[in-house]
This record gives sequence, structure tokens and C-alpha cells, in this order.
Amino acid sequence: MKNIITPVLFSVIMLTVCSAAVGLSNNTLNGAAQFKSSFSSSYMAKHGYVFIEESNKSNIFAAGDAEIIIKNKNGKLVGKGKTDREGAFSIAVPEGESYKVIIKYHDRETEYEVSSLKTRNFIAYLGEFDSDEVGSWIDAKLKIRY
Repeated sequence: MKNIITPVLFSVIMLTVCSAAVGLSNNTLNGAAQFKSSFSSSYMAKHGYVFIEESNKSNIFAAGDAEIIIKNKNGKLVGKGKTDREGAFSIAVPEGESYKVIIKYHDRETEYEVSSLKTRNFIAYLGEFDSDEVGSWIDAKLKIRY
């Protein structure tokens, strides 16, 4: 009987701790970071970029491996992560807050305000590559698409 009590007690403690940790951060902020470029998808693929879609004479590409920093309205860090190769991310954040989402990609840093009601599937546009050299940016009006 003694041999069973220790594993059972340990399991109960672990379930309690895990449940408490999930309760602290049970909301997820997810979406994707993307940018536009007038370059062809094949040219950009040679430089390691993932093509998403064509839009108004421009191509849209994933901002893969971008750093995502999420702060609350008081500026406190509440989440951090990176986008995957396709520019997607999903980061646990405290529920019921509005967030400042900072995205760092190559030499760019952009910020977005995201309400607690819009934490699902938003797309952040980071600007546009439009020169003879991959890596030069033209600022685009920052916008979020839900």
C-alpha cells in the first residue's frame, strides 16, 4: 500500500501545479507576420523566403523566424516567441488584456495594438521589399487583417 501512495500523491501534486500554470496563461495570441514584394516568387525562394499569395500586383511572403514580443498596456512583457518558416505564431498570454505586439524582422521593428477580443488569426504586414537588393525596405502603412 505504501508503494502506491507516493506515486499517486506525486501525480495529484503535478496535476495541481500544471492546472495552476495553465490558469495563469490560458489565452493564445496567434496570427502571421507577412510582407509584400514586387520580386517574383522564384527569385525570393532562392533567397529563402516562403511565398504566400499574389495581391494587387505584389507578392506576399512569410516573415519567417521573426521575433514576437508581447507586452500588456503597462509595458510588462507577457509573452515572447518566434514565427515559423511560414510566418505563423501562437503565443500564450494572460486572458482579458489588450496587447502591444512588437515584431522584429531583419532590420525592421513594427508595433501593433491588439485588443483582447482580436487575439485570433490576425495578419500583420511589415512593409515591402522593393529594390534591386533583397533586404531594402519601403515602409508600408502598417495594418492588421483579421
